[in-house]
Amino acid sequence: MERRAAIFLYVTDVARAFYAAALTDRTGQIYNLGAGDPQPVNRLAELLGGERVYIPKRPGEPDCNLGEHHADSHGTWAGAAGEL
Repeated sequence: MERRAAIFLYVTDVARAFYAAALTDRTGQIYNLGAGDPQPVNRLAELLGGERVYIPKRPGEPDCNLGEHHADSHGTWAGAAGEL
């Protein structure tokens, strides 16, 4: 049974983060968006329905992507899942 997990974000949160990053005067910054609550990939497949096709794990692919995020001096913005 497949046991991979990943962070899933609302597309509107991603769009708002891109927009906020575009408005800043800072350049050369790296932003890593994440909700901090990994969910099983199979759960997403259940929600979407249909046939599941399992593919081999790619070289270097982690079993769980935590999508870590860190607070910094760039300010905060509130997404649908909470403030980042």
